[in-house]
Amino acid sequence: MNAFRLVVSFFLFTCLACNDSSKRDGMEIRVDCKECIGKKISVSQHSVLRNNEIKLYQAQFDSSGSMLVKLPNQDTLGLSLKVNEGDSIYFHAYLYLEPNTHIEVNFEKKDVRFSGDLATINTYLGDLRKIDNKRLDFRNVWRTDSDRIKSKDSLENYITIIKSFGAEFDKKVSSDASLSHYEKDFLHSINTGFETYRRLDFDFFKLLYDRQIYYDNEDDKQIVKYQDSVTHAYFSGLTINPHLLKFNGSFYNWYLNIGSRMSELMEIYYKQHQEYSFSYDYLKTTVRLNKKSAQHHDFVLSNLIASGYVLDGVAYDDLFKLISGFKKDYPRSKYLPELEEILAEYATLKPGAPMKDFTMSDKNGKTFRLSDYKGKLIYVDVWATWCGPCVEEFQFSRKLVERYGKNQDLVFLYVSKDNKQKSWKNFLIKNPALKGVHGIQPPKEDDYDHLKIDSNNVMRLYNIGGIPRYILIGKDGKIINYNAARPSELVTNKYLDSLLTL
Repeated sequence: MNAFRLVVSFFLFTCLACNDSSKRDGMEIRVDCKECIGKKISVSQHSVLRNNEIKLYQAQFDSSGSMLVKLPNQDTLGLSLKVNEGDSIYFHAYLYLEPNTHIEVNFEKKDVRFSGDLATINTYLGDLRKIDNKRLDFRNVWRTDSDRIKSKDSLENYITIIKSFGAEFDKKVSSDASLSHYEKDFLHSINTGFETYRRLDFDFFKLLYDRQIYYDNEDDKQIVKYQDSVTHAYFSGLTINPHLLKFNGSFYNWYLNIGSRMSELMEIYYKQHQEYSFSYDYLKTTVRLNKKSAQHHDFVLSNLIASGYVLDGVAYDDLFKLISGFKKDYPRSKYLPELEEILAEYATLKPGAPMKDFTMSDKNGKTFRLSDYKGKLIYVDVWATWCGPCVEEFQFSRKLVERYGKNQDLVFLYVSKDNKQKSWKNFLIKNPALKGVHGIQPPKEDDYDHLKIDSNNVMRLYNIGGIPRYILIGKDGKIINYNAARPSELVTNKYLDSLLTL
């Protein structure tokens, strides 16, 4: 939830337009922070689909506690300004910046104040961020109450309360003579955009409850009817703001929550076909139900394809088909290059690609590497003590160890993502039958961000979006499957035997 809130908050600081300002040759940010002396400062923006942080500026505060950041002119930007103390974030602010403008940011006792050309709109956006945090809290409480979602009157009540959070904000913006008409429209659109998103979210979950899609229902024809109804209800109500999309599509996607809809669409598809490997045509047909956003279908489709629900464990060939279908329909889409970059990354996980090495620590704190076992068949189990499905699979892992434990050509490597080594060590003490090689890689903030790159994090190297995850590495050090079968499946066949004979 913290990650989602961060993304929604960052979105609030994107913008719509550039206004005429001074004749500066570029954009300037003056940062004053007397308590930041010696700390590092960075300014960054994010790519559209991949949400990768692109650093535009990095430096360190000198003894003055003041820093002038100069950036070349671009379109209006939503930027992230961070002050780091070591590996920890000391201050984090979100900025609205336009070409040829100067903004001053003052940090003091964890309070942020703005002055300069863009002080007013940045201050308003800061206020709106606080309002949106309250809306998020309310939405999360409401969403967990199925009785409210089922109630006929609940939607009207829900929207009334959601709108009430920003009512005073809208009045204040409308009456502020210092804001341009364009700035007012921008602030109003951000404020009402939350209402639109929450209505769509409510409608979708109400339909799921009403039709009981996740419950037992084996009438395939009826399921198809549900699928059409649900997807139409969501996508037909999706209104795309072209200005917000143009200037910060990445956070606009997060704000609209397009990618997360893949989870529900995949479950619906599974009910019909008993598999998750859906086609590009399925996605395209669903998205094109919304005629109003026809000129932005490529935005919606590209974000669905790039969502974690698709990328988690996807086979390269399946991803290739999805992106090839998109390329055929939208050969000039500005989102195509990023999709092709994603495809290139997944090509490095194809069967036959070299394994991606990483380090971990054993129970004694000694560092070792995956590559230490090159020359053997390696079955990697990425898990954690708090992961129920991971622990459930161990009953089958023990059976595999019993079957292959004496085979010197096979290594069972367990990589824990526990954040507390004590929990991990205690679990191993209580489960001595779980034999094999045990290592730990404490979790990182971006563990579940599919498109972050980390040269040593097993989660990122192998694009793992959830655990348990199993990886098979051949004796030659090449990947057999980066999303291998679970132990519960392997105990029923002789697949490992066939690999050991190679």
